[in-house]
Amino acid sequence: MGKYLVIETTANLLRIPLESLVYVRAEGNYSRIFTVLDVVKGSKGTLVTYKLGWIHNSLSDVIGDVACKNIVRAGKSHIINLDFVSEINISQQTLALSDCDRFNVVLSDGLSREVLKALKSALGNDGNDDND
Repeated sequence: MGKYLVIETTANLLRIPLESLVYVRAEGNYSRIFTVLDVVKGSKGTLVTYKLGWIHNSLSDVIGDVACKNIVRAGKSHIINLDFVSEINISQQTLALSDCDRFNVVLSDGLSREVLKALKSALGNDGNDDND
């Protein structure tokens, strides 16, 4: 069974499958959640009345297996799914997220060189694990 990020508001309940979560961006005291469907359609994502730290803690409670540990905090303003990282450019301080088919999103706000270097290091050996 898949794992979900569950967010309750006064009006509704959001149940987001972790494998479809691309990234979350902080917007002051709010957060905007982007799923694969959101970025493919070019939508503005879903604005929720929770700070990024609360969402990060909720994700930490849900994540229990290796497959879901690819969702990480990237500095003060983003949570990203490492499965969608296609390029890290430290000199330009950008991070590209893509599914190599339907979408490509470039993040540049709030990503420090240190955060990008840590992400690059974490992903550096990723391609060497599969020896098919």
